[in-house]
Order: sequence, then structure tokens, then C-alpha cells
Amino acid sequence: MSEVSSTTGLVKTPQQVRSKRSLALVLEAARVVLDRDGIHDFTMTGVATEAGVSIGGIYRRFESKDALLRVVKDREFTRVEEALAARLGAAQPSLVAVVREFVTCLVEEFSAAERLFQSLMAASGTDEEMHARGVAWLDTVFEAFRTAAMRDAAAIRHEDPDVALRMAFQLISGVLLRRPVSGTYGGEVFTGTWEQASVELQTAALAYLTAGGTAKASRKAASKKTAATRRS
Repeated sequence: MSEVSSTTGLVKTPQQVRSKRSLALVLEAARVVLDRDGIHDFTMTGVATEAGVSIGGIYRRFESKDALLRVVKDREFTRVEEALAARLGAAQPSLVAVVREFVTCLVEEFSAAERLFQSLMAASGTDEEMHARGVAWLDTVFEAFRTAAMRDAAAIRHEDPDVALRMAFQLISGVLLRRPVSGTYGGEVFTGTWEQASVELQTAALAYLTAGGTAKASRKAASKKTAATRRS
């Protein structure tokens, strides 16, 4: 007897080994088709052909293309979460090592399947469940980054390490996620390669996190100016 996934309520998880193998083939085929053809040319027929299964077999598991896309996104984001957890867990307990492994891992994952992530993010714009999975992914990834970085909290010169780590995370994730979404890192502002982006992001994040007295004085001055502007 089949069971309904507690995650999506859509995937039927068969008990038979052959059926499970067939499901794995379908999900991998969907990944291949998305990365090769993009979201606009993604079809259930294309997935069936790639997987070598019948179209009816796919529809017995997934009621629609969107249902399949939700599971593919969850699968891919879970894989990235696990890869990051492994890299950060094995990193040396230093801020430099954590930032390096965090940025490098994300760059490797996104650059290896750029069109796949571009397709999944495009689909998320019109699907609440997929959007929610993306938000949950950001929370999970940030928590992994913060936990690893706080092992060397003394290296963070900001008076509030948590605020500093959140800002560094926003910088890194914002730049790297923009590439799959728009095909650039931000228009003509930066047009370098993934590898160049990795180096620049590591440099910028570490410079911010380890900045000392001058940065603190600048924050105080900016805070006073903002307060004065609001009063006026």
C-alpha cells in the first residue's frame, strides 16, 4: 500500500523496491530536463522520455507538473543543505575557514546546475509551497552558517556578532541567488565569473566581519545621522 508524503501530501511512496527505483528515475530525469531545457520547455512528456517510463506512470505519482516541481525543489534544496552542513562541520573552527567553505560550497552547487536553480526559482514565483520551501532553505542555511561562524566568535569585531553574521549572510546569499534568478550578479555592476564572485564575496564578508574601531565609529555616525533625519 502506498503512503502520502508528510512533506507535500502529493508524492506516493511505494513499498516495492522497483517502484522506489522508478520514482528515483523520474526525479533525476526531471532534474536533467530542467537543467537542460529550462522551465519554459519543461514538460511531463519530456520527463517521461528522459526517465524511460510511461507518462501515465508519472501522473500516477504526481497530479500535475507543479506537484513534480515542488518535490524536485525540495530534493535539490535538501541536497544543498546537507552538502553545506558537511562542509561547515568539517571546516576548521576559524572565521576565515567557515566563510571560505560557505561561499565555496554555494558557488559550486549553483554553478554546477545554474539553469536548474534558475528554473526552480522562476517556478517559485507563482507557487506558494515552493516559495515557502525557499524561505525555509534560507533559514536553515543561515543557521548552519551562524553556528559554524560562532565557533570563532572572538574574530568578529562587531559589537553584535549576530547582526554582523546576518548582514554577511545577506550579502553572500543575495549576490549568489541573483545569478540563477536573473542570469547576472546585478546587471552591469559585476559581470565576473562564479570563481571571481567567490573570491570577492569572501573578501568583502571577512573585511566587514573583522573590521574594528573605524567601522564601529562609522556605524555610530550613520546611526546619529539617521536619527536626526527622522526627527526633521
